[in-house]
This record gives sequence, structure tokens and C-alpha cells, in this order.
Amino acid sequence: MKKAKLAIMLLMAALLAASCTGNAGNTGNTETGGSKGSESENAAEKTQSDKTAEPLVTGIDGTELTVSEEYLLELASETLEILATGDWGALGGSVHPTQGLAFVPYGYVQEDAVRLGIGDVKAIGYDESVRVWGQFDGSGLPIEYTFEEYFDRFIMSHDFRHAPQISIGRIIRSTVQDNLFVFGNGAEFVEFHFPEGEQYGEFEWASLRIVFSPYEGDLYLVAIVHEEWTI
Repeated sequence: MKKAKLAIMLLMAALLAASCTGNAGNTGNTETGGSKGSESENAAEKTQSDKTAEPLVTGIDGTELTVSEEYLLELASETLEILATGDWGALGGSVHPTQGLAFVPYGYVQEDAVRLGIGDVKAIGYDESVRVWGQFDGSGLPIEYTFEEYFDRFIMSHDFRHAPQISIGRIIRSTVQDNLFVFGNGAEFVEFHFPEGEQYGEFEWASLRIVFSPYEGDLYLVAIVHEEWTI
């Protein structure tokens, strides 16, 4: 009889031990799953945050934008969208009627910078002629490109629609002396700036300045100025 009771007690102890082990395992799995779920949710939130991050936008005095600065930013942003989508008819329609549109690869506006009139800009998407757009920094060799080649290298070298820094009327960074005054009194610009690149950091910074000049009471596109880190 005593042996039977002892056997029953041992069996109950074994069952109780097995039950506790199973519960402990379930608790551990639940905690691990919860931790992984939290990490996934945090990663998803960060990714979404990166996509929707607003650029740093500053006016000429570093404070909030005035009404005129907001209008200038709207014009420049529309111009970037037109460039990105290749709507050359719309781009030509925004070009200054008398000064045309100047293309500047390295910040400083040279006297012999390429300038195209309204009609030429509207047809630029079909123009396969090679022009000399300036000189390469460092080598001094002529930039002999078609418009498509120049566009890829010196206009949309980055998708400036998503630039993290934007400045109205103030140059963020430059390696040359600014001479945008050549476009006359009242010329205004917006700079779209990438402060660094993925491979070489700040040695890959780049800017695109969209320059406007007034004509008969309105602002017209007068220059697209590209600038980047140079030797």
C-alpha cells in the first residue's frame, strides 16, 4: 500500500514538473515574439518617418518665410517638377522673354554661358546637338555634351525635389564667388542642397539654384545653376 501511494506521489510530482516547464516555455516564446514585433514596428515607423521628413527651409534672414519667399519657393519647386518630368513646353513657357535661360555647371556664371530662348527650350527634348556648356573643374577640358547628357550630369545629378535643405535668397555652400547679380536688379533664387553623399560624405555635396528675374511685373526663369564640391 505504501509502495502504491509512493508511486502515485511520484507520478503527480512528475506531471506538475512537466506542466511548469511547459508554461515557462510558453512565457518565453510570448516575450520573444513581443520583442520582435516591437522592433519591426519601430523599424517601420522610422522608415515612414524618413520618407515623410520635411526639408529644412530657411529664408534670406534665417527666419520663417515671408509671403514673397513662399511664392518664390512655390515657383522653384514647380520648376524642379517640370525638369524631373521633362515637360519642356512648360519649362519654355516660364523662361525670361528677353534674357533667355542660362545653364551654369559650376556656380559662377561665365560670360559665354549657354543661354537658350523660349523656343529653343521648348524643343530641347528633341535636340541632340552637342554644345560646349563650360569647362570641367580640375581638367579644364570643355564640357561637350548633348542636352540629355548635360541634364543628367549638371542639372538632375540628384533628385533635388527631395533635397534635405532649401534656402531662399541665401547660398548654403559654395566654392566660388557668387555673381548672380549679372541677371539684373530684382533677380532672386532658391537653392536646393544635399550636404553630403553616401560614399564620400561632405565631399559629395551638391546644390541646384533656380534663378528668377522680374519682367513686366512677374518673375521668369533666367538660370539653372549647378554647384558641387570641386578641387
